[in-house]
Amino acid sequence: AGGFMGYLARSGQTSPDAMRRAMVYGATMGSFAVAGFGVRGFESITPEDVLARVRLFADLTHVPLAEQVE
Repeated sequence: AGGFMGYLARSGQTSPDAMRRAMVYGATMGSFAVAGFGVRGFESITPEDVLARVRLFADLTHVPLAEQVE
C-alpha cells in the first residue's frame, strides 16, 4: 500500500494510467519487503534499485495479445 500511495502522492495524478503505474510500484516495494523478510528489506535499497526492479516487473507483466481482440 505504501508504494502505491507513495507513487500517487509523488506523481500528483489519479488517472487510470497513474493507478496502473502505482500498482507496479506497490508490487515492487512489496517485493523488497518480502525479499528482506519485512521492513528491513527497505534499509539498503536506493532509488536506482527501485527503478531497476520496476522496469523488470513491467517487462515481466507486459503481455502482448496474440491476435486482434475486438
